[in-house]
Amino acid sequence: MELVADLMRRGVEKFALFGHESAALLGYQVAVELDRRGAPAPLRLFVSGCPAPQYLSRHAGETHAEPTDDELIERVLATAVAMGGNPLPSIVATGVRALRAELAALRAYRMPRPAPLRCPLTAIRWLDQGIEPEALAGWSAYGDIDLVQLPGSGLSYATDPADLLRVIGDSAPAGDIRWPAEW
Repeated sequence: MELVADLMRRGVEKFALFGHESAALLGYQVAVELDRRGAPAPLRLFVSGCPAPQYLSRHAGETHAEPTDDELIERVLATAVAMGGNPLPSIVATGVRALRAELAALRAYRMPRPAPLRCPLTAIRWLDQGIEPEALAGWSAYGDIDLVQLPGSGLSYATDPADLLRVIGDSAPAGDIRWPAEW
């Protein structure tokens, strides 16, 4: 993984990983690979709006009907508008292809067994997202975990991040997380 190699090459030792929805799985895999290579572990892994891997099939559509193009178009349009974007037809078409690819990747994602991490985890459940609490609590198989519920939808991490930033800031030892000046 390029990110792991880059972290090791740069000698980064104090960092956290954050992933929202399917990107949470990428953050987890990065932490696993860092452990495998004996590199410094993240201070914490934040998994936002993503069920634990053993619950993914339910949320990736394996037990649900494949969404129609109209349903995916509606989701892309709602996301673009919520984030203040301009839903151009080319953006909408690209978004639909990306969502289809993401669903396929989530359906195919399999872990032979949970690999516990050396770092603690924070699993964040957005109350309006529709993920059951037990699906987030399943992350406890991967390490020491804090479960946090925040108001809002799956987009709130980007459109109204104040609560999320508080959770991230509160979970780190003083001085270990530095925010960019524009935040």
